[in-house]
Amino acid sequence: MARLVGLDTKESHMKLAMSFVMSVLPLFGAADISHAQNNNPARSGTYYEDQAAGTTTSSSILYLSFAQLPSDKNFNLSNVGCLIRSTPAITQIYMKVGTTSGGQDLQRIAPISFTNVVVDLSEHIYSFNSSLYFKIGKSRFPTLLIDSASGTPYIGATCTINGTLSDD
Repeated sequence: MARLVGLDTKESHMKLAMSFVMSVLPLFGAADISHAQNNNPARSGTYYEDQAAGTTTSSSILYLSFAQLPSDKNFNLSNVGCLIRSTPAITQIYMKVGTTSGGQDLQRIAPISFTNVVVDLSEHIYSFNSSLYFKIGKSRFPTLLIDSASGTPYIGATCTINGTLSDD
């Protein structure tokens, strides 16, 4: 069995197993939820930043789940920046918040403004930075939803969120 460099045997096997599971899930119609990509959010003083990326070909909505927010501070989300490629047009983008990764149980929503689009043959390309103010509580999980018009789309995105951490 292949060994991933820098990981012990148990970690290597777990990484390979997860890779296999994630590659076959779309074959069974599982929801395309892209969790934080093993990234480490950046935290410096009160500044906080995280990034998530993913693709879907089986759903008209791409879910990008970011890492769990710090347990000692609230997060004041002030900017969302994305590069999105899709075959259908994107109709809406919004941030939701949950108590679990990918969760949307808190019923809080913040629409994200986006306008930049380049149509290249049958592909739409969006690149934007959207300013907003959305306070998210301690230990919560932000999830970005990118919704396309319909059909059997391809949606691929890399998005970054940033803002400040505060006690209130």
